[in-house]
Amino acid sequence: MRMKGKRILTICSMLVVLWVFYIIFMAVKNKIDRVNINDINDVVKYIPPKILRTAKWDSSKIPVIVVEEHHEVIPYWFAAAESSLIPIDGVTILHVDGHSDTGIPEVRNNFPLFQWPRSLSQLFTLMQKNDVFVVGASLTGLIKRFIWVWPPWDKVNHDNPHITAYLEIGSTVKLLPKTGQEVLVLCACVTTLIDKKGCYMMNYTSIYNEDFIPIKKDECSFSQNITGIYEEISEGEAIKLLKSGNWIAPGENVILDVDEDYYGCESVFTKLYKSGVKDFIADNMAAIINNMFCSYTVAGEIIADNFYNSVIKIVLAAKTEMLNCRRSTHDLVLKNKCTTYVQLQQNVFNMIPDLAESVKNYKESILCSDNDQINHIFLQGLLRNMVKLTIPQLKVLANVGICLSISPRTLDYQPEMRLCTSYNLPNSTTVSFHSPSTKEIEHRTKRLELLFSAKNLTPKFITITRSVRDGYTPREQSFKIESDIMKVIRSSFLGFEKDMVHFDINLLGGLEGWSGRH
Repeated sequence: MRMKGKRILTICSMLVVLWVFYIIFMAVKNKIDRVNINDINDVVKYIPPKILRTAKWDSSKIPVIVVEEHHEVIPYWFAAAESSLIPIDGVTILHVDGHSDTGIPEVRNNFPLFQWPRSLSQLFTLMQKNDVFVVGASLTGLIKRFIWVWPPWDKVNHDNPHITAYLEIGSTVKLLPKTGQEVLVLCACVTTLIDKKGCYMMNYTSIYNEDFIPIKKDECSFSQNITGIYEEISEGEAIKLLKSGNWIAPGENVILDVDEDYYGCESVFTKLYKSGVKDFIADNMAAIINNMFCSYTVAGEIIADNFYNSVIKIVLAAKTEMLNCRRSTHDLVLKNKCTTYVQLQQNVFNMIPDLAESVKNYKESILCSDNDQINHIFLQGLLRNMVKLTIPQLKVLANVGICLSISPRTLDYQPEMRLCTSYNLPNSTTVSFHSPSTKEIEHRTKRLELLFSAKNLTPKFITITRSVRDGYTPREQSFKIESDIMKVIRSSFLGFEKDMVHFDINLLGGLEGWSGRH
């Protein structure tokens, strides 16, 4: 019995050892799998297989990618490079945009500074904001020449119709004044036809300070040999130079990058102000929305916005009924039977349990808290503010809607949602506003036809950015603007095919966009 017991014990021990080896093997395998999944080659999956196969088989076919926020082009640009649709360096970006988008990114841990990204996690450090992705991509060596074509309505911000700057980009190490800690600081030497050569570094005392500090050339290390050409050019000058056939060389590896805010730029806040919504009510609602609604996906964004819209409709219906009752009679006795404002508020408050129940199945997808009592309080706060508004004001708020704070792909993404106003305040001095008429949109489209129809302009890859969620492109005209851009691309490039267009999964309102939300 003892020998039999020992044999059983030995067998059990062997099984335990084998199990341990299996666990170790699976752990190692999973680790390897995670590394492979995180490998930069996997970025190729962003381009749909059918589009990728067609473009590889026939190089004349041009992939067209539509994204919501401009930094979301990053995985697609690098996917194009990794799949050899464009080279991994020496690329020209023809950037047709209302803004240059050439802010300086924060060089943090894992940032692929002066090197090609080795992993997706490195790549996504380039996706910090919608206006720093260009410089980020340039610092990897992808972009050699960047051409910003600016619209006529932005002329006030430009002294010359065309400037060209030649850059050498490097780095230096400085000590922070307070802590004495060493920090890596970007620096560059810039040569233009107007000014003599000058060298500068970023103000390293604050990541929020974008001032440049003049330095001597020997203070900047250029060991990685990152050089580039930066051009700012008006629409008219760009058309002239492209017609000449000498500006962009035949066979130049061009990504055509179009932002729909090239047609105009509006502040959504203006609509709220014009409707007469008081600041404290807008602020109260914005704070409640920010604390109540959270989502990590655009699917959740759509559900939350539809729920918010249904809440406004309930208040609108109750308020309309009350006002119609009051307007329908001059008889004070009958008028006194109409709902009062106090009763109106109580009536909509009584709907809170039903409203909470209607969103119960989506609670984890769209609500920050899983505590029903807290969510009831937030709903009560929303309703209390809504009943104070007029019917036109409620309609404006319904149109503004709620949305994610920023694209879910953004580095350091936070899931709190917001009232879907723009980040651009009406009195902002950093952003130029322009509201185009339908006639002007049609004129701008004709000018783009002249720009894109140049003989030597044959892009290898096209990206289009809607810029609606972040509040740049005029929302009411966004559908026409995108339709016009697609029409111009279709007529200008023989390699355009409908099947080569891909709409990114994170578009606000899905494929239909802003106008198709409800």
